[in-house]
Amino acid sequence: MTYKFSDILRMIIPGLYFITLSLGISVDLEIIRIDEETPFFKLLTSTFANVIVILLPFLGYIVGYIINICSSYMERLVYRIKKMKRPSQIVLGFNEDYRLKDVSKILAHYGINEVNEQTAHKAFLLAKEEITQSDRINTHFEQSTFARNIAGVQLLYTLIAFVSMFFGGLYSLISFVISAVLCVICLYNWRRQSCVYAKYVFSELEKKIVVLQPDRG
Repeated sequence: MTYKFSDILRMIIPGLYFITLSLGISVDLEIIRIDEETPFFKLLTSTFANVIVILLPFLGYIVGYIINICSSYMERLVYRIKKMKRPSQIVLGFNEDYRLKDVSKILAHYGINEVNEQTAHKAFLLAKEEITQSDRINTHFEQSTFARNIAGVQLLYTLIAFVSMFFGGLYSLISFVISAVLCVICLYNWRRQSCVYAKYVFSELEKKIVVLQPDRG
């Protein structure tokens, strides 16, 4: 099993982001108190703090790995219960933002008469098997996964901030509003990156179809 540096980063960054937000909400709710008399403060100022700093990337990776599993499951669940269109359905649905050169060639290639959730997803899975996985495709996949994991963390934090708003003061309200705005931005970016990834998969398939069926004009 081999890991690229980008694979590690897309696990560590969401993990560290979640740890940072968790510490912030814990301090806000006074679950963790930071003053000279608390064990937490003494831990931070002790020599053991250096060990914590060294182990933090490893801890971030573990947390990020769990986040990746959970967000992947939630993504499949959202599509399965049809609360959101699949990116493949958006791309094959003649969407102007993710326009392909000739969608009709892909539809004809797979014998699709009507673009829906089932036919689009099947075409996407088949397309991934047919194309050659280039660096560009892998890059867009990693960006899509990273955006999904960050969006998952931000969504979870927003839900926690909403609950904490009823127990905290003005700071908790402001924290929730900011978190909600960031959550919308992160969710939008995740959807956009997912559609871009699907678009490039189908774009590679288009190139292969042109090679297999050259213009005989």
